[in-house]
Amino acid sequence: KDLKEYWEDMLLSHDDLGSYFDESIWKDLQKRKFHSAMMICKVFASQKEIDTEVSEEALLSITKFSLRRKEVREATNWMIKTGILLQRRRKNEGISYRAASPNIFRWLGMQLDEEEIKKWRMQ
Repeated sequence: KDLKEYWEDMLLSHDDLGSYFDESIWKDLQKRKFHSAMMICKVFASQKEIDTEVSEEALLSITKFSLRRKEVREATNWMIKTGILLQRRRKNEGISYRAASPNIFRWLGMQLDEEEIKKWRMQ
């Protein structure tokens, strides 16, 4: 089995884990209409490697600039505070993020169809 199949089996066999992500995190984002955070979650869930580091510039580009920098920062700050993302600041390279809780993105990736994954994946 490849790694994706392994995680799908693990997450599906642990209904409590899948329910937690669905009900405690994703539904909360939907209820609050926190579209910028939902878009950023989809970006991370769509990457080939779940621990891919994504720059702020890449987030702006992938979302086709439908998010302003302020919205990206508000969403990523919330995601950092809730333990979903980690942030890295590098001199002359700007800000980048990676998954602090990869299972959230693994779960979400299983909810996305191939077309959505292509839409949100970095090239």
